Amino acid sequence: MQKLDFVRQKSDNRRGTGAPAIECLSNQELDNIKDTFEKRVQFYCDIMNVSVGRITIRNQKTRWGSCSSKGNVNFNYQLYYMPQELMDYVIVHELSHRRYMNHSAEFWAEVEKYCPEYRTYRKQLKEYELT
Repeated sequence: MQKLDFVRQKSDNRRGTGAPAIECLSNQELDNIKDTFEKRVQFYCDIMNVSVGRITIRNQKTRWGSCSSKGNVNFNYQLYYMPQELMDYVIVHELSHRRYMNHSAEFWAEVEKYCPEYRTYRKQLKEYELT
């Protein structure tokens, strides 16, 4: 079994995500991460009545997630190691872009419909540092 290097608390008072470096993850661990995201995305797609194209798990340096105009969604693997409600918030955020490809008042109302505590989770996300 490989020893994993975990992200430590940062000097700017933001905390690490607790995620091991992506190069330390086995193929099975990466498959588990992708499977977890796919299940959560499908869960929210069903209740939000939206669909997506491709779901990609990445190691983005500056984003928790993104949604393309073609409906493809990307998520940062580090969310897997964080509290479930933060992962769910990012998923709802990106799926809300399937209705509104902007950050308008209508977009935020859509996020709030499926994630009423989104303001709290959004603030909590800012407490973490991507590595």
